[in-house]
Amino acid sequence: MAAVVVPLVLQMGLGILMAASAPLLAPASVRAQVVAIYYLVLTLVGLGAGPTLVAWIAENVALAGGSVGVALAAITLLFAPLQILAILRSRAAFARTFDVASVAG
Repeated sequence: MAAVVVPLVLQMGLGILMAASAPLLAPASVRAQVVAIYYLVLTLVGLGAGPTLVAWIAENVALAGGSVGVALAAITLLFAPLQILAILRSRAAFARTFDVASVAG
């Protein structure tokens, strides 16, 4: 059970982290536009690829056996580590950009 719950909680938290950090990097004059574009892309990818990927895994992966719940758990277990790796790899670039943005005011 913990093998499914922990990545799910991490994935939810990482999504919030990305949404909260996007405005910090944008200049004040375009901050709202950056956030709007971020949410537009997030929504289009989430609504476009999410249900399709769940259905594909449920129907075509033998481990899922047609179960939507297993397909959702598989997606969480697949994408949570990818998000963690992406955040860890981008920390230095984020710190540099944040320092430049905070100096520029």
